[in-house]
Amino acid sequence: MALLDLWRNWRARRRQLAAERLALHRGIEELVDLVDPRLRGMPGYRSRLAPALRHAVGVADRLVSGLSDPLWVDRRSWSQQPLLRAYFTSADVMREIFDNSNELRDFLTSAAALGADEVYAAMGMRMTRSTRLQTELQGDVLLRDQQRTVVSFSDHRLGAFATDQESFKRSLRRRLLEEIAMRAMQRIMGLRTQREALEEEKTRLQWKLKMYQKQTDGIGGLWHDQSRLGRHIQALEEQLGETREELQDLLTRAGDIEDFLDATVEALRDIEQTVSIDWHTLHLDAMNVEANAEAGTPALSLCAIRIGRRQPRIVQLIKFSPDFVSVDTGKALRRAARALGVH
Repeated sequence: MALLDLWRNWRARRRQLAAERLALHRGIEELVDLVDPRLRGMPGYRSRLAPALRHAVGVADRLVSGLSDPLWVDRRSWSQQPLLRAYFTSADVMREIFDNSNELRDFLTSAAALGADEVYAAMGMRMTRSTRLQTELQGDVLLRDQQRTVVSFSDHRLGAFATDQESFKRSLRRRLLEEIAMRAMQRIMGLRTQREALEEEKTRLQWKLKMYQKQTDGIGGLWHDQSRLGRHIQALEEQLGETREELQDLLTRAGDIEDFLDATVEALRDIEQTVSIDWHTLHLDAMNVEANAEAGTPALSLCAIRIGRRQPRIVQLIKFSPDFVSVDTGKALRRAARALGVH
């Protein structure tokens, strides 16, 4: 019996490893499609990407697992859920933001959302703090010009849609990894833009230097101070030398397609320095004015996600019924028919 159990465990482990290898292989190919398909022409591109991607997937999984459970959204929950009352000034405003989301509307009218009972999404917002003076009543005393901090949420955006919990987690992880890959591309393209600018600067300096040198050799020297021309030429030669050095440095860092591979591997390895999650606890009253915990206001846990040098955004996982959003049913039917090949 013990041998049979060992054999079963061994087979289960083998199947698990095979599934993990297949998932890693698919992840690499998706990453290559995103960054640059020419990476497939690089010898050993899979073996170079695999360890970095495995590390990044592990970090992304931990980040996603650390997020709070999705918050149910509908008109009734706005009056019952302090977080929703903080994010939106009214249930009507909340509904309007959902109705006006082109990304959400596109998802709901796609084949992926057909027959869905629930929709999962990530909602990103900008949080700002401002101060204002207000009048307060403490006991029988009226206090004027009391400085208070008001918290507001704006620029609500919805994304990473899914129709079940597991697909939602995979979507969040995929979005994080795509963001990392895009940053690798931006880094290389930024270097190449710098290289082009330096190439233009080098050409400009070469022509200017040539012009000054001609003035010292020809009849133009009768009209120009030779010592001043000499100083100009020396300064231009120094500038040209510095530009050539900068250009050579960029050529070594952004020369060919291999740089995309190196930059992608580096970005995946450095995911923990690129993406971070911070939790903030706020006590807000009904007007979103910050209060003390002793005031009896609920404690709100807010998740702030930072990617690279961008300003952190508050991210809230949510779920809701497709019926919560007003959708053009005619458009939805036409898109579903096209997806099914019916014309």
